[in-house]
Amino acid sequence: GAMYVTGYHAWTIRNSSFCGNRTNIQGGAIYFTGAYGHKIENTSFSNNTSVAYGGAILGNSATMTINNSYFVGNQAGSTYAGGAISGHSAAFNLANSYFYNNKAGAGGAIFHGCAYNSLPSKGENSVFAGNLAT
Repeated sequence: GAMYVTGYHAWTIRNSSFCGNRTNIQGGAIYFTGAYGHKIENTSFSNNTSVAYGGAILGNSATMTINNSYFVGNQAGSTYAGGAISGHSAAFNLANSYFYNNKAGAGGAIFHGCAYNSLPSKGENSVFAGNLAT
């Protein structure tokens, strides 16, 4: 997709837009791996596509805080998971975000595989509407 972030340096993405990105692997817009403390704030993800996991974002061995962000029309592969976000050995803190019309084989909006270092994930004050798991 648009970004592949690896290593142990956390990124902050703020006031941005990821639209129409596509990958033949995972993470249609962003693939995060191997870091603690990524932050996404006031950012929109629309119509991003992944052939496998994570239509907009894939987090692998990573932690992410996502605030005030929008996920609309993102899509993961029909036999994969996480139309908007997919997490594998990941931890999420999600707040004040909106998930609409995202699609995947499982977890139309979000798929969470297992925790990163046993850290808890949480979501609050968010809206989920029209997401589809096929």
